[in-house]
Amino acid sequence: MFDEIERLIREVKITPADVAENLMPKKTSLDDDDPAGQCLSNLIGVLENVKEKADAEKKAKEPIEEAAATNQTVESKATEEEEAANEPSSKESKTMEEEEAATD
Repeated sequence: MFDEIERLIREVKITPADVAENLMPKKTSLDDDDPAGQCLSNLIGVLENVKEKADAEKKAKEPIEEAAATNQTVESKATEEEEAANEPSSKESKTMEEEEAATD
């Protein structure tokens, strides 16, 4: 049980206060033979829920991040193409230099 708790604590973000809250029950059942085991089981359940929520949020963000990365790539290519279109070609540069030389 402790190995599983340690693994889950390493995988999720949870404060020590949240862990303590789950280890100290507000009320215990008199019929429960193992209140410490029950507290540890509850902690494992809470840690698994936190992990599932974090995984779900991560999956929800992935398409957004991929779209943003794709958008940046498209914008970068468009900017490069615009810059290339605005730069005079070598033939145009020579023609412009020849015109300037002729007017001097």
